[in-house]
Amino acid sequence: MPSLRPCRPLHAPTPSSPCIPFWPTFSVHPSYRFYRIPQSRLSVDFEFNYGTTLSHLSAWYYDSLAFKPPTVVVTNGFDNIPKKLMEEAQTAGAQLMLNFEVTDISQSSGAAPKVTITGKNTATGATTSLTADVAIVTIPLGVLKANTISFQPALSARKTGAMARLGVGSINKIFFFFNETFWPVNVDEYFIEDGQLPRNRGRWVDWVNLKRAWGQTALEGVALGEYAERMAQMTDAAVIADAQAKMQRMFSRYRKKPVQAIATWVQRWSDDPYARGAYSYARIGVAGDEDHCTDYDRMGLPEGRVLFAGEHTIWQYQATVHGAYLSGVREAKRVLKYF
Repeated sequence: MPSLRPCRPLHAPTPSSPCIPFWPTFSVHPSYRFYRIPQSRLSVDFEFNYGTTLSHLSAWYYDSLAFKPPTVVVTNGFDNIPKKLMEEAQTAGAQLMLNFEVTDISQSSGAAPKVTITGKNTATGATTSLTADVAIVTIPLGVLKANTISFQPALSARKTGAMARLGVGSINKIFFFFNETFWPVNVDEYFIEDGQLPRNRGRWVDWVNLKRAWGQTALEGVALGEYAERMAQMTDAAVIADAQAKMQRMFSRYRKKPVQAIATWVQRWSDDPYARGAYSYARIGVAGDEDHCTDYDRMGLPEGRVLFAGEHTIWQYQATVHGAYLSGVREAKRVLKYF
């Protein structure tokens, strides 16, 4: 199994350990006052952490995270984590197929069952099938819920019931790149709230300074909850204009005239057909016992020789990158039991 060296908190990134601790320093806009403070903290602390609007979140099972601060940020890009795993897997002899969209997962019965995965090349449309003794499915929950992949035999009622009860959150971001900074670079995160609460509670409420930790002359805006869901009906041009207006209000005390961005990027996880959302959350009506949402356990149970991993299969660390990784380690150990 490929090893992933944990990131240790550092004062500054180094080539050998490109991670730094993220104990954010905050700047609060004057709009953060009186009744808006609890509304805003609800948006950032709950809707951001759990990926959904408050009206959908289970009050009983919302909090499961076993890891505590500090948070660590990867300063040279999250893609370096799967790249490292991919390199180690290839060194160990694994064959990787890229641009391969899975359409069907079937398994045979009998004394020597096999799993057949069928898919198509996204560039050429050519169909290919792979056969193995065991398969580990790491498809995001949003894609599983969309039923774009056929399972034969069909998934059990235990699995489909848990899949239906769990939710997939909407969190979207926008990035503005500039030639110069016009904001305080010694602050990590900035908060501003909208006057129309609670409908616009998540409207670009959180802004992250990418200069301090990442060295980019850029700002990252975060849209949460109901507003993130409404973004699906907005064009990129409308999203950029709306975020610019909020950003200008946030930083008007530092720069009265708007600064023209040299580049923008709108990120929409919900519109990505291979993600279909941000990460999972315990929705109202999920199954569980006293302090444990058992639907996450059901998502992690095998279906014959088809195993499941991902952040949506591990209750203690749901909605986290390390949860997804740990679930993969769990299923790799389970594979060994078949041989």
